[in-house]
Amino acid sequence: MKIRLAQPSLLLLGLLVLPFSYLNAQSPAQQSSPTQQQLPKHLTSDYQHELIFIDRAPTLLPRLYQEKKFNEIKGFFYNWRGSYLPCDELILAGEILTAIETNSFDQYIQPCESIYLLNAYARELKKARSADPSAFKYYINVNRMAPRVIRPVDYDASKHVRAILLFLQSWAQELMSSPTTSQEELVFCRVIAGVTEDPAAEYKHHPEDFPRIAKADDAGKAQQAAYFNKVRDGEDGLFAIYSGAWVPTGALRKMGTFASFGALFGWRNKLNEIDCNFAVQPGIGSIHPYYFIHDDSTYFSNYFVGFYATLDYTRYFVHLRRLDLGCLAGIGVESITTLSTDDAPTINSFLYGGGVRVKYFPFHKLGCFDLIARYNVMRLTTHGGSDFSGNAWSLTLGFSVN
Repeated sequence: MKIRLAQPSLLLLGLLVLPFSYLNAQSPAQQSSPTQQQLPKHLTSDYQHELIFIDRAPTLLPRLYQEKKFNEIKGFFYNWRGSYLPCDELILAGEILTAIETNSFDQYIQPCESIYLLNAYARELKKARSADPSAFKYYINVNRMAPRVIRPVDYDASKHVRAILLFLQSWAQELMSSPTTSQEELVFCRVIAGVTEDPAAEYKHHPEDFPRIAKADDAGKAQQAAYFNKVRDGEDGLFAIYSGAWVPTGALRKMGTFASFGALFGWRNKLNEIDCNFAVQPGIGSIHPYYFIHDDSTYFSNYFVGFYATLDYTRYFVHLRRLDLGCLAGIGVESITTLSTDDAPTINSFLYGGGVRVKYFPFHKLGCFDLIARYNVMRLTTHGGSDFSGNAWSLTLGFSVN
């Protein structure tokens, strides 16, 4: 596992709160710390203070525990959490044990990601309890924010983290045997002691054993749902691109079925939507040649490019958290370009139609999939040429962005 550095810093402000005697039991002039021995010389002065918590915790925490100085332990974890290189899963476990030990667990505010950190802790503890200590590895990248030209430096904190994990495990085991440990506290002690190896699975199947985590989780989900619904139900503009198929009926079937590509711009609120819709059917050629009369001249062609523009209104009758279902109605024009020349005549018609519309929202506010099935009534005429009587179905699938 690797811990990433948020940004380089000079000296942790939080270290001023921690008793100086605990963090400076030996002067750097008297003995170099493991961090100084491992880090390159050009990084030692910049980062040795950032690693002082992980460097001193294996010896400092057991000594404070033996001396029953739990307020100092609490201050140590508090300052470590505020540092630039926190080991969040170790800090959470230490804070929970300190709160249980000092009978303040009811007042302890757990971070919202507690269950994920407990799972990370359980994984690391399982590896740390391996019969071969050398098999446990835990690295901290100390210069992630440095310029790319500087070679990344990983500090091997395996020995330190393993010692901390085993200390926390033994502490949790002692609390498990205490008659004053409540049932809820015992659940966390079992995780920290390594009895529960997969707290996430345990929480999934028995959330009642983690009442405060479940309460915070429910509150977070409710807040997300409220925000999602606020975004979904509010007024907003939208843009969509789509593709589909244009399927004529009646005599128009001689033209064949063509692909359709388009875009729309619109506005919507909770249950209503208005769109300006533009689409093109870039046909390569009709299945059968046709003829039409234009300016007293007869033209034969199998060229076909269709275009239509509509103004649509949608009323949604089903409005769920991630799904909308409604009916659509619209009016517009259909135009068919008959020749490939620049001044090619067109066959035009007014159209109206309706259909059904389904929207699915998988990505919160980012957008939705938009499926439209509609039937368009048209009156295309060739002025005495081929019979173009018929209407058209269209089926399109697009992606809409608010």
